Amino acid sequence: MMTKKTNKIIIGAISILLILFFAVKVTLWGREVYLNSDDHISSVVTKKTNNILSKHDLSEMKQLASDAKTYNLLKQTSKSTKAENTSGYQGKEDSMPSYTTEIDGKNVNIQITRTGKYDWGIRRIEEQ
Repeated sequence: MMTKKTNKIIIGAISILLILFFAVKVTLWGREVYLNSDDHISSVVTKKTNNILSKHDLSEMKQLASDAKTYNLLKQTSKSTKAENTSGYQGKEDSMPSYTTEIDGKNVNIQITRTGKYDWGIRRIEEQ
């Protein structure tokens, strides 16, 4: 036979477990919402663009550049050049999400593609 004190302890423990369960659920949901948000994807575009610029791999730059004008812009950057002022989502071009960023003071369109559940890769860079 359980006493009132034992019942209170069991109810308290169950309440704490339920609160913890829902706190974890809300945290995971919030993480998923953020990782699919425009703010996060915009920062990923900036980071990936900066990685391309800092590696300064000309064959990769040529592959990603939409045309000779864009390739020349990328080729003339230094390894310390940074992408700046990356926009939010600008729509889709060729069924790929598009963002705009600045490289050496010039606006460029960056088209991306999903490479994982929460990761994106750059597919094309085009100077405006």
